[in-house]
Amino acid sequence: IYLSRVAGIITTGDFKQKLEFQYANHLRVYDDEPDELHNSSMEADYKSDLRKLLWQGEFTADLENKFVFGVEYQDESGESKMTGTYDSWSYEDEFDRRTLINRSAFILWDNHQEKYGFLTGARANNNDQFGYHTTGEFSGYFQPLKLGPKLRASIGTGFKAPSLYQLYGTIGGFQVGNPELKPEESESWEVGLDQELFDGRLKLKGTYFEVRYKDLIVWDNVLYQYNNIAKTTAPGWEAGLSAQPIPSLDLNFSYT
Repeated sequence: IYLSRVAGIITTGDFKQKLEFQYANHLRVYDDEPDELHNSSMEADYKSDLRKLLWQGEFTADLENKFVFGVEYQDESGESKMTGTYDSWSYEDEFDRRTLINRSAFILWDNHQEKYGFLTGARANNNDQFGYHTTGEFSGYFQPLKLGPKLRASIGTGFKAPSLYQLYGTIGGFQVGNPELKPEESESWEVGLDQELFDGRLKLKGTYFEVRYKDLIVWDNVLYQYNNIAKTTAPGWEAGLSAQPIPSLDLNFSYT
């Protein structure tokens, strides 16, 4: 895997802009040579390239309000080839380079007050194979007393298109990709409580969360390929503790 990232930031007063480009090159290789027990051989590879271009603007209206917005372009292309021999005959299989393109736009509003605050946002995705989808999120907190507990909650929706490998990938001559995959969608919510003690030297945190998936993308060990689970729910809880007994020592514990 080869990864690269280039970004530039321009700040003009209360407005900050970021332009970022990311590139990833991925190569999966399968090589099975003949041995004393098997006279067959196989060579297969899957090559893919991922390019992402992001422009993001950030406007700080005042000490309590910040707005973030931007657009993103992503394309993923890949190809696969396999050759092999068995006894006296040989075989070859491949799929030509395919490309998936996703375009998106997003906006976010962060309002931060002393006793309360919220964050809300939305994202629109246009995928050339799976169409147009929108997602959103809202989270907030409430802390009426400065030394008292902070109550927080959030709710949101998600969308995840299958990757090119999940659709068309191969391993050792077997097609592990599934062209019939549907995009993954989700709804999630969580509630939590935070409490600081001893002037912030001890912090306690507790969270309960639940995620409901539609067409969750998973690896199917029976069919030996990627598949969808029509509906499933993943509830859970998390507890955390942070302590600073002395200025030079931080202790963090968490359990999920």
